[in-house]
Amino acid sequence: MKRAFKCYILLITVFAAASAFFMIRSQLPLVSPTDKVIIGLEAFFILSLLVEIFSIPLISSRATISVIHPVIWAMIVIFGPVYAMLIAIATSFIYEFQVKKDHVTRIYASIAQQIISVSSAGMVYIYAGGIVGSEELTKMILPFTASVIVYFILNSILSSCLTAFDEDLPPIAAWQINYRWMVPYEVALIPVGILIVFIYQYLFLAGLILFLIPLLIIRRSYSLNLDLKKTYKETVQALVKTIEAHDSYTSGHSLRVAQYCKMIAKAVKLPYYEQEKLEIAAYLHDLGKIAASFSSNVLNHEGKLDDKLIQQKMMHLQASDRLISSISVLKDVGEIVRYHHERFDGSGYPDGLAGEAIPFCSRILMIADAFDAMTSDRPYRKALSLDEAIDELESNKGAQFDPRLVDVFVAKCIHPKRKAEMSTEGMPEQHEMAAKLKLVQSVK
Repeated sequence: MKRAFKCYILLITVFAAASAFFMIRSQLPLVSPTDKVIIGLEAFFILSLLVEIFSIPLISSRATISVIHPVIWAMIVIFGPVYAMLIAIATSFIYEFQVKKDHVTRIYASIAQQIISVSSAGMVYIYAGGIVGSEELTKMILPFTASVIVYFILNSILSSCLTAFDEDLPPIAAWQINYRWMVPYEVALIPVGILIVFIYQYLFLAGLILFLIPLLIIRRSYSLNLDLKKTYKETVQALVKTIEAHDSYTSGHSLRVAQYCKMIAKAVKLPYYEQEKLEIAAYLHDLGKIAASFSSNVLNHEGKLDDKLIQQKMMHLQASDRLISSISVLKDVGEIVRYHHERFDGSGYPDGLAGEAIPFCSRILMIADAFDAMTSDRPYRKALSLDEAIDELESNKGAQFDPRLVDVFVAKCIHPKRKAEMSTEGMPEQHEMAAKLKLVQSVK
C-alpha cells in the first residue's frame, strides 16, 4: 500500500470519527423508535440495498454510481441524521463486502466516506433550520437543498480521491472524469428526494414501492449517459484502428505523439477535459492520410516533395478535420487537428494563423508531432538524434513553434530525467515503437 494512500485512509478515519462523534454528541433530533418507525427503517434499508445492487460501473475507474442519494437525503428528513447514517453504513458494508466483493481497504474507505458525507449533510440540514419528520414543504426546501449540496460535494470529492489513488490521477482530474457530468443530475434529484419524503409520509410503504419506478428511470438515464461516453471511446478506438490498418508508421507515430502531448499538457497544467481532447486529437491527427492518393503519392515518396505533392500533403489537414468533425462529439477535436500545422510566425497552413490566434492545444500538438517526426526514420532521411531534435526545436522558437511551449517541453519533459537515447538505429523495426515509448516513460 502506498504511503500516500495510508495517509489518506488515516485522514478520512479521523474525519469520520470526528463527524460521528460530533453528530451523536450534539444529540441531533431523532424520531421515536415506534413499531411504524422500525418497519419504515427496515423498508428504507431494503430499498437502499436494492438500488446499490443495481449500481452502474463507471467506464474509467473501479467506482460505481447508483440512485441511492435521494433515498439517503429522504432518510435524513424522515428519521434524522443518525438513523440515515447507520443505514448508509450498513448498506455500504453489505454491498461492498457481499456483492462487489471489494478489497477490505476500499470497503473501509467507502464506509468512512458515507459517515463523513451523511453526518455532515445531516448536521447541515438541522442547523439550517430543517425539522426531522417535517410535513411542511416551505420549511424544508432550503435546508434540504443545502444538505444535498454538502452531501454531493463531500461524497464526490472523497470518492474521487480514492479513484485518484487507483488510477494514479490528480484528484481534480478524477472528479472531472467521474462526477462533473453528474452535477445536473444531482440538481434534478433534489425534488425527487423531497417527493420521497412526502409520498412516504402520506402513503407509508406503498409510497416507497411506487418510487421504485422513477428511481429505475433515473438509473436508466445514468446508464444512457455512460453508454454515450463508452460509444465516444469506441469511436476513437475504431478510427485509430483504421489508421493502424492503413500505415504502420502513422499508427506508431500517432501513439507516440499522444504520449508527448500528455507530457506537455501535464507540465502546463492544462485542464483535464482539454487534456482529453488533445490526446484524442493526437491519436487522430493523421486520419486524413488514409486517402489512397495521399498514401501512394506522399507517404511513400522518396526525396524532396514537389509543389504538387506539397499541396496534396497540406490537404490532409482539411480531410482530417472533415472526417473527425463529421462525428458530433469530436467537433472540438477536429479544430485542434486542423490547425496543428499553423506556424507561430503566421507562415503555416491551412489558414495562416499566427501566435495566440492558433488554438493552444494545436500549438502543443505541433511540437509533439514535429519532435516525433524528427526523431523517426522517414523514406527520405534518417532519424535525428535527441540532441539534434532539441536543437531544431530551439532554433525554430518563435518561427514555427510557440517559444514558451518549447521551453516547457525541453526543460520539464526531456532534460530532467533523460536516460534513454532516442535513436533506434540498428534496432529491429518491430521494437522501434516500444523503444520510443520507453523513452517517453523515462522522461515523465
